[in-house]
Amino acid sequence: MEAAPTATSTPTTLPCSIALPPCMATGVTSPAHSPSLPPPSWTPISRYGTLFTRLRISPFRPPMQGVVAKHVDEAPRLFLGLAGYAKYFTHHLGHGIGLEVHEDPYLNGGSEVILQTGHTFSDEPGVYIEDKVGVRLEDCFYIARNGSAVYLTTGVGGPASSPWKP
Repeated sequence: MEAAPTATSTPTTLPCSIALPPCMATGVTSPAHSPSLPPPSWTPISRYGTLFTRLRISPFRPPMQGVVAKHVDEAPRLFLGLAGYAKYFTHHLGHGIGLEVHEDPYLNGGSEVILQTGHTFSDEPGVYIEDKVGVRLEDCFYIARNGSAVYLTTGVGGPASSPWKP
């Protein structure tokens, strides 16, 4: 099994204990995933779990409404770069969510879209070290009327804070 973001995956059969596919109901796909992970004490994953816990509380996350999408993508890249993992963040930060699971606007380095109230996105920073490990936290958020990002998980514990607390 290789560590790669979903955008670059190849057909691979996984044991059912490894991961569940995106949820689907009435023909509409959800970006919700339910991974199964080794215990937090497993050293290779523990190191990245700590990294992502810090990423979630990072001061590099900019305000949302009126921000150009590529600048939102730059924030976790800067953080991961300072931690020495920039070259392993090979995936976009996120994408728009609507009737399709992946749609415009994208949160990537090439997007000039200005974020507006009502836009809904995935937020999925990840580190993918080929043949070793891949760790990604995936949440969803929308831009509220006050211009701030509101995680859709706010009422149920907030955004993921580590690979073991999705």
